[in-house]
Amino acid sequence: MQIELTDFEKKIGVMIAKKRFSNARKNGIINRQISYEDPLEPDLEGTLSELAMCKILNVYPEEVFNFNIRSVENKTDNGDLKYKGKCLDVKATKYKSGRLIATQKNDAVDYLCLMTGSKGEYNFAGAMNAKDFYTEARWGKHDKLRVSCYCASQEELIPAKNFLTLYI
Repeated sequence: MQIELTDFEKKIGVMIAKKRFSNARKNGIINRQISYEDPLEPDLEGTLSELAMCKILNVYPEEVFNFNIRSVENKTDNGDLKYKGKCLDVKATKYKSGRLIATQKNDAVDYLCLMTGSKGEYNFAGAMNAKDFYTEARWGKHDKLRVSCYCASQEELIPAKNFLTLYI
């Protein structure tokens, strides 16, 4: 399921990402970046992919516009958006065959959604129930990743169309 943000939506995303990054660093939140990209890159791609998911679901991006500090440790991270009473955490990767990855368990999340792509052009690859994702079997050092994390391949995800019609 492909989605492309408009230039205006991308500009809004850049502003939000810069503010999120700045707020987090000022408040001592550790950047849990897995890649070697520009330090702003995770916030930028995260923000743009969240906006894209809101566009797919046709929901107002209320949580995207929330600049409060989010922290799993402090229990202030309630996911990226709410949809039909469910809390969704949107993860992004620039790799077309990329995996769903999380470095921490977030008990507030019902589903994790994977967006592949970059710079405002994404494919909703699928989703996974948090109870199925945050398991001991999925935790560890996975090939080519620098840190231990939870991980699932795209083949393990609920396909986007099924997720949108059957699960939510």
